[in-house]
Amino acid sequence: MQPTAVVVGVGSEEGLGAAVVRRFARGGFHVLVGGRTIEKLEQVVKSLGEGNGTPVVVDVTSEADVMRLFQLASSPGAGRSAASVVVFNAGNNQHIPLQQVSAAQFEDFWRVGCFGGFLVGREAAK
Repeated sequence: MQPTAVVVGVGSEEGLGAAVVRRFARGGFHVLVGGRTIEKLEQVVKSLGEGNGTPVVVDVTSEADVMRLFQLASSPGAGRSAASVVVFNAGNNQHIPLQQVSAAQFEDFWRVGCFGGFLVGREAAK
């Protein structure tokens, strides 16, 4: 049975999340590839080869989305075991000088990085 990894915060094929996904796939893992945009997720999964990944649309700031992801991750699937590793890579990477960051932007960054990290960490710990 193939081991399973969960990588959350996958965007473009050129990003860090996709690089982490590819590394786990090369190591023999089936990867649950989590992110907000199905088209981007499908591109990353396609690059892994048949049967090495599953795209999962998830907004890390949505408790329901994160819980749904971990219901999938904790259950063995077609030829794969329950997840044994989780990587949190979600962020709103924008280069903005601190003096120009609005309170609303900061709160959005916080929700993704901190609150999303809490939700993913809590479910992974279960």
